[in-house]
Amino acid sequence: MLLAAWLGLGLLEDGLATATELSYWITGPLSLVPMIGLHAWLAPKVGYRWFDAAILVVPFVGLVWSALVFWRVAALDSPDWPVDVALPSAQPGT
Repeated sequence: MLLAAWLGLGLLEDGLATATELSYWITGPLSLVPMIGLHAWLAPKVGYRWFDAAILVVPFVGLVWSALVFWRVAALDSPDWPVDVALPSAQPGT
């Protein structure tokens, strides 16, 4: 199946391709796998669904979405912050 895709893309010249060409077209998409996995793990923690990480394969839009996820991760409460912080009262006159 990959061979048919490579032939369709014109990557194979005369039915043969160099190892450099093949490694480029194989390792490029494989480098997305850990990144998509990390974002799928982080997404539910910041208000997205886990499968929203698939947007990373869209050029430029994936970069913006990744920046939003990491912005929200940076804004998460730190586990060592005190829980009983006194908030100002919302009732008038108090």
